[in-house]
Amino acid sequence: MRKIAITLLLLTLTACATTPLPSKPPLPTTEVKPVTETIQGVAITDPYRWLEDQNSPETRDWINRENA
Repeated sequence: MRKIAITLLLLTLTACATTPLPSKPPLPTTEVKPVTETIQGVAITDPYRWLEDQNSPETRDWINRENA
């Protein structure tokens, strides 16, 4: 009984090891549009500030590509 269980376990592990993983679609490229502002004397640069505008056509397009 123990030999059968070990054999089944090994066959299961072998099947799992040889099954290829599904490929994921590539992530969308994200354009860098740096915006620099000074807050309390410190310059802060945000390269992805444009993504904060949820209603912008560019942002909506990026979100749709990300969700795909």
